[in-house]
Amino acid sequence: MDTVGAAGDLASLDQWLTVYGLPSSWFGSAALSDNSHLVQPVEAPGADDGTAQALLAGLADRPTVYATLGTEFNSTEMWDEVFEGVASFDVNVIATLGASADIESIAAPANVRIASFVPQQHLLPHCQAVIGHGGYGTLMGALRRGLPIVSIPAGAADNVPNAIRLEFLGAGRAVLSPHRDAAGIAAALHDVLADPTIGAAAGSVAAEIAALPRAQHAATLIEQLGETRLPVLSG
Repeated sequence: MDTVGAAGDLASLDQWLTVYGLPSSWFGSAALSDNSHLVQPVEAPGADDGTAQALLAGLADRPTVYATLGTEFNSTEMWDEVFEGVASFDVNVIATLGASADIESIAAPANVRIASFVPQQHLLPHCQAVIGHGGYGTLMGALRRGLPIVSIPAGAADNVPNAIRLEFLGAGRAVLSPHRDAAGIAAALHDVLADPTIGAAAGSVAAEIAALPRAQHAATLIEQLGETRLPVLSG
C-alpha cells in the first residue's frame, strides 16, 4: 500500500482494486463492488517435453477426455473410482496423476493413457470433455475452451463450491458425496458427453471469457491505482 501511496493496509486493499480472472456468470446474482474488474483467467505457461505428443499419438477416432485430480489431494482410491467409471465408455482418456504417482505400478483400463504431469493447454484442444477435481486452473482451462466438465471435488476448500457453481451454470456435472463413486462418475460422464445442452452451456461460458480483457489488463489497472491513488472503478 505504501508503494502506491494509498492509505490503509493489506486488509483494505480490496477497497481500492479487485481483479477476478472469472466470467461474470460465475458470480450469479452476487453484486460486485464498483472497483471490481474481470479479466480472462491466466493459464500457467509450460512447454511440452514430448509427453503430450506421445499421449495424443494414434488415439482411436472417438471422443477424448482429459482427467486430472490436481497435484495435492488426489489418491489411489479416487483414481480407482475414476478408472472404473470410464472403463466402459467408448472414449479415449488421458489422465495426469500427479508427480508423486508411481506410474509403473498403476493398472489403468485399456482406454486410458496415463502420465504424471502435462501442461493442460497441450491436451485440452484435443479433448471433448474434462474430468477434474474442481480446482480453479482446471475449471477455467476447460471452460475457456467450451469443454463440459465432470467435477469430483477433492480436498481444497473451493472444490465443492466450484463444482456446485459449475452445475448451476449447466456447463457440467458435480459428483458429490454420497454419489462420489464409480457409478456416479460414469453417470456424470454420460451426461456431459450425451447432453448437448451441457456442451452449449460450456460454449456460452467460453464466449463470455473470450470477450473479457486479457489478463495483462490487470497491470494497467494497477498502474492506474499507482498514478491516481484512488479506487479504480469499473464501468
